[in-house]
Amino acid sequence: MYIMERMKKMFLGLFLFLLILFAGCSGEQTIQAYNVLGKAHHLDLTKEGYIIGIEKYKREHIGNPKNGYPDRYKYKELPNLSNNNYEYIKEQNSEFIKATDDGKSMVVTHIASYFPAVQFPPKDSVSQEKQRMYFGRTNEQLYREYIYNAYSHNLKGVKDYERGYTALSGLMDDIENRINFAYDQNSPYSHIFIMSMGWNNDQLESIRRYNAIMNNIFELEKTRNAAFRPMIIGITWPSAWFTIEDFWLKKKLIGHLGSYTNKSNDADEIGYTIANWLINHQLPTVRKEIEEGIGKDDFPKIIAVGHSMGARLLSRAIFSRDHLKVSPINSTSPVDMFIGLQGAFSARRFVAKDSGEGAPYKDYTYLSTRIILTSSEKDIANSSALWSKHVGGGTGLEYMKKNPEVFKVFSWSSGLNRGILDHDNKDKVIILDATEIVDNHNDILDLDMAKLIMFCLSWLD
Repeated sequence: MYIMERMKKMFLGLFLFLLILFAGCSGEQTIQAYNVLGKAHHLDLTKEGYIIGIEKYKREHIGNPKNGYPDRYKYKELPNLSNNNYEYIKEQNSEFIKATDDGKSMVVTHIASYFPAVQFPPKDSVSQEKQRMYFGRTNEQLYREYIYNAYSHNLKGVKDYERGYTALSGLMDDIENRINFAYDQNSPYSHIFIMSMGWNNDQLESIRRYNAIMNNIFELEKTRNAAFRPMIIGITWPSAWFTIEDFWLKKKLIGHLGSYTNKSNDADEIGYTIANWLINHQLPTVRKEIEEGIGKDDFPKIIAVGHSMGARLLSRAIFSRDHLKVSPINSTSPVDMFIGLQGAFSARRFVAKDSGEGAPYKDYTYLSTRIILTSSEKDIANSSALWSKHVGGGTGLEYMKKNPEVFKVFSWSSGLNRGILDHDNKDKVIILDATEIVDNHNDILDLDMAKLIMFCLSWLD
């Protein structure tokens, strides 16, 4: 009996050793899943917009950005100890440190744009090869160009933290030019969709999902609203381990379950930093310059749409303006509406009395952003995180129903609940119980969900 027990322990130890050994050989595969757009030519948006490619590397390999990124970001200032917000802000700062203190750092490595080539005809200096690519294109065809590509001269890439932020400035210049051009052509953009997908979605899968969602929306809108012309800003980020791994044990056990906490922190880190910079600093700057130029308040509506941990990422960004070192451009939130599809973050973030994270979203009523979250009793994707009461899952839905002072829960059906539109009270977070149309965590790509998104947008009409 003793010998059998020793053999079992030895076998278990050998098994774990081999598992760790296999895991250590896959860093390159993890990286490849997030830079394929920078290297290949078969991944493209099907609607006008941009893809921002974010990757994660050791700090010393990308210019040694400091922990906490004090060049652009800061802790929230602690009030007096007697202030009711003291403990909340102390906890919020602890969460900020946890998310931004990783030995590896997020870095923008490529930004691609997709627009009809006829909008910006080639100049004399453009190569003949590129000019030939323009000929024969119709207005509906989109042409990919790189605003920034760390892989343009070297397939290993030249990744650099500061160059990534310089690239984001270039993106803003391009957005401003295209919005102004659209105004000049009397065909303005109606919305800017900032989108992010979630856990275990590599770059290829994220772009596929952006296309599926937007194609469905266009299918519904093409006959109803001729003025509907969105611009997409899709974020891809390193949300998974071993995405192109064939060894099932490594992919499913370590890559899937083992990555949950790490990827949660990564989503929060991007929300605190890159997405925060984009949403709360750069887009408001573009808006101010455009409105001063045209002399009227006619900027496209900004809609943030995130799924799963993508909803975690974008919600964190929306609520992180106070972590920016630069002064805000205006007093209102730049995002008109946030639609969180089966969000993988705790409902407790909104509830002051019941949050272990400092209730970072408790001041939602001070934002001008309309917050709408979908949830489903059939969403059991994150059963290992039941303690979190994720807004997208059944336990989170039950929790939100028990806190009516914060959440207003409506039942969603394919027949559309017109009474939802009559609810104008921004003192509540709107929850759409979509159990009827959402059969699982990833059930967001069909026409039913597109109808729900368009219904939400009608709030802004």
